[in-house]
Amino acid sequence: MNNTMRRSVGSAFAATALLAGTIMTTQGTAFAGTADAQDCGTGYFYSVEKFGSPTYKPIAPTAGRYNSSKSKAKLNYTMTTTTSRATTWSVGATASVSWGVAKIEGRTDYSVTKKTSKGVKVTNQMVVKGKHYGFVTPKVKFQRFNIRKERYGPGCTTVVVKNYGLMNAIVAYPFYSECQTKSSSGCKPKP
Repeated sequence: MNNTMRRSVGSAFAATALLAGTIMTTQGTAFAGTADAQDCGTGYFYSVEKFGSPTYKPIAPTAGRYNSSKSKAKLNYTMTTTTSRATTWSVGATASVSWGVAKIEGRTDYSVTKKTSKGVKVTNQMVVKGKHYGFVTPKVKFQRFNIRKERYGPGCTTVVVKNYGLMNAIVAYPFYSECQTKSSSGCKPKP
């Protein structure tokens, strides 16, 4: 075998070895990265997820006032609550309301009211157009949340260990629904 042929064979062997080494290193790195990404832990954690749209429930009758001025004006409304409302679990929940409220407040930006009372004075100020009636209904705003105890399974999938059900939480109190009309017969405050 001449020197030129020996150099060609040697160069080809070196290039093949270098390429094989690169492939093995790349595969090893990808495998190690995947293994690290799948190490998501073995402990339990709680998830809180909003469920559905908010709902609104009245806590006092609608109050109305007339703005006799030709221009808009701020009218004050003072009402006394006649109905109490409460944050509650759906049927089948096994945890206390306080526990559920703590989970919601700890994992969302919401502040939850556990219960409202009758006989409480609430005040709202509303800007009413000239020669219009302004109507106000004090309410509470409910938002439902699903609370679950979970852990990570194979491939970092989430596994539900226990579903605590839905909590219907008061997230705004008092909430004022308003409307305006020229008619003395009134209008329906929304939402």
